[in-house]
Amino acid sequence: MEIYPKFYELDYDACDFVCLEATKNYYKILIGFNQVKYVKLSDSWMLTTWKNLIENSFGVTRKRDSRESNKLRSSNSEDSPEIPLELKTHENFCVINLEGGWLNVKYDCIYATDKYMEFEGEPCSTYIDKCENDKTGWIKWKENGELLVQIYLRP
Repeated sequence: MEIYPKFYELDYDACDFVCLEATKNYYKILIGFNQVKYVKLSDSWMLTTWKNLIENSFGVTRKRDSRESNKLRSSNSEDSPEIPLELKTHENFCVINLEGGWLNVKYDCIYATDKYMEFEGEPCSTYIDKCENDKTGWIKWKENGELLVQIYLRP
């Protein structure tokens, strides 16, 4: 049987799956596009909500194919004004909070610059206040069951 985790970090011996259901005895996890497996509850498994996972991440970036359509907005609505950003190869947003399919974020002006070396390995929340231009707004993190962002779980 082939198993496809949502995230796989070989360097950290970590493998993340989508949990479809949790009971007092088992987790029902997604192991493929439409295949499920039931695993018995144990200390080896840790259940984390999307909200907790994303809000405690090292940051997020919009997937490249969604950057044009998933603009930074002034509120959590596609009709709200766009907050202009210089389009760069590498970007990072520090997550403030998650509400529905939207993330309230602050643009990380330090990521992908020479200054980042000073903060490498730290979550963006530890240095984001050093950004002089406060570009805070909203981006979509999911739509129609598809992730629109890449989540940085580890440095």
